[in-house]
Amino acid sequence: MKTLLTCLIISFLCLGNITPVQGQNPQKIFQKGLIQEEGEGNLKEAIAIYNSIVNDNSIDRNLRAKALLRVGICHEKLGSQSARKSYQKLISEFSDQKDIVSLGKEKLNGLKKEISASKKEAMVASQLLATSEDVYSITPNGRYISIIDWDKIALVVKDLQTGKVTDITNTGTWKDPVEFPDRSVWSNDGNRLAYFWYKGNTTELHIVNGDGSNNKIIYTGKNESTPWPVAWSSDDKSILAIIHDKKVSKSLYKIVMVSVLDGSITLVKDVEKENCSCETAISPNNDYIAYTLNRKDNPSQSDIYIISMDGRIDKKIVDQASNDKDPVWTPDGKAIVFLSDRFGTNDLWKLKIEDGNPIGKAKRLKVNIGDRTELFSLTKNKDLYYQAPNFRDDIFYYDIKNPSSNPIKISDNSEFRNHDPIWSNDDKFILYNTVPKFDSNLGFELKYVIYDTETRTSSNFNPGIYGHPNRYRTEYSPYGKSLLVHGKTVNEGQGVFTVDLATGTKTPIKVRNGLLNELYLTGGRHTYSKEGKSIYYLTHDKKQIVKIDVDSKKESTIYTDDHEILHFKVSNDDSQIAIIYFFKKNRGIDIYSLDTGDIKRILNVDKNIIPAVLSWTSDDKYLYFQEGENSRAIQRIMRVSVDGKELEQVVKFKDIMPGGVATSARLNTSGDKLIFSYRLGTGAEIWKLEGLLNER
Repeated sequence: MKTLLTCLIISFLCLGNITPVQGQNPQKIFQKGLIQEEGEGNLKEAIAIYNSIVNDNSIDRNLRAKALLRVGICHEKLGSQSARKSYQKLISEFSDQKDIVSLGKEKLNGLKKEISASKKEAMVASQLLATSEDVYSITPNGRYISIIDWDKIALVVKDLQTGKVTDITNTGTWKDPVEFPDRSVWSNDGNRLAYFWYKGNTTELHIVNGDGSNNKIIYTGKNESTPWPVAWSSDDKSILAIIHDKKVSKSLYKIVMVSVLDGSITLVKDVEKENCSCETAISPNNDYIAYTLNRKDNPSQSDIYIISMDGRIDKKIVDQASNDKDPVWTPDGKAIVFLSDRFGTNDLWKLKIEDGNPIGKAKRLKVNIGDRTELFSLTKNKDLYYQAPNFRDDIFYYDIKNPSSNPIKISDNSEFRNHDPIWSNDDKFILYNTVPKFDSNLGFELKYVIYDTETRTSSNFNPGIYGHPNRYRTEYSPYGKSLLVHGKTVNEGQGVFTVDLATGTKTPIKVRNGLLNELYLTGGRHTYSKEGKSIYYLTHDKKQIVKIDVDSKKESTIYTDDHEILHFKVSNDDSQIAIIYFFKKNRGIDIYSLDTGDIKRILNVDKNIIPAVLSWTSDDKYLYFQEGENSRAIQRIMRVSVDGKELEQVVKFKDIMPGGVATSARLNTSGDKLIFSYRLGTGAEIWKLEGLLNER
């Protein structure tokens, strides 16, 4: 599924791959179909759009074949038997389109394998929801889901029947002390939620009714010392949870049971941190816990274990040279269902359990349920609920001076999350982040790709620095020989480093011990002076801009404000600073003169718009900035003169990319070429699979 989606999205977004006979119209129609399918989750509308292409004999056969393949994929998502007919039609009527027919045969063979696996009754998969938010749990009756709405910074509950959304929390904020929700799980009676809450330097485990009433804290701790909820016991008196208390031990995780009544904790098992993939599930009779541990010979893979509540049994029950994960118990407690890629695809398997012991060999129930799938639960009526991420974040290049051209995708297909592209000052190279590896002590390991615009080739660069790739943006040095990176290293502490691109050598610029988020650097999140001899950054309280000499490390405060600053950008000649305000109704862009000390408001922005300065023009007479309704959804690129008298739109993303959303953007020094990260897809699809446990 992932391979097919990747191939097709690339084919319509890259230049030259489709040449319809009627100009750009058929291609744009195909694009609208993809938007309905992957962006809006409206599969029936997508089928109608694709069929309008398939049935038009005047359109190029290559595009018609691609549209017919998408029709089959949409029917497959809907659990419709029409998927088979679509693939058969593709094979018989478009045999000249060999590459696309090959994909159709692959999909058809997959359907045959699934049918042969079901001897009595076919499984039926149906999509319940497509959403851009984080979904964590679904009620046993399949009606309500718990979601994190990051725009509201709130835990919410959505009724899948009526569409009604109920806010469970309302105190989330990104201002210090930050507050936001994390993991949530439904009780077995579907009436209550347990959820994890961050509050400054403390964390809390809450219990709340599904309508938001009777919210109470049952445990308060520091960071990961608070139990992270995984599942409720069948009697809803306890919660299965994970704890990582670094004050007690940096190397141990704890699998625990938490009393709903008083928050008291009962230890089930200590697990070494480096081994803990820690996907856990409690049996319906509350006697056993299935859990996963990383394989020692390959930490990217995991095996499945079982432990009894009395500690009598603790053994490995699934041992394969593969990734076996996400165990969930069958409603009768006589088996577990889990995911395994042992045959090359992500398949559903079942293993019978009796008195804590595996019975016989595991059996494959369903072939290829999809990459990156996460199982939620098996309900009492034997329906399996799961989510399958359906988004991609890719990097695109666009020639602003040639508005009739299409954006060109430059990111590699092997990574599904690519973001935050930046230009080198000579416009030769584009650097962007890829999916980072997470370390619970250090954070995300920063991984970069460097794209050469002349040779159109890419290379990887891993500086050995950990941090938050979205919060602290990387910058090229003025002469392109090094990077300015904020993060944490194993030996040098945390802070700001320069990293030599040729040797990988890290040079500390401003480093100190402490938490990674103690030093906030914004604008370009931190930025060089014109000659690269100094670096500017924003202080932790967001009210001072500081200049630090790279060699001497001497610091001087160059600007102090009474209001919190969202972003800043220093002009090319180091004489002015563009300052963006967003907090406390002070929304707008100011220009501060470093020569005279004068400050001038050049633009006020609407309360619903979040701006961010991208760059100055080479002559420092104009500013480019982006606008969006939130920081993850950029709508347009604007240009404003430094006197505030001229304001014009440069690019509107809906005009060049009708589907999806731009998440970050940068202009080159001459302002004629744009690079941006773009998300295609809603985020996650929620699915229901019926008939999985029919006798086989």
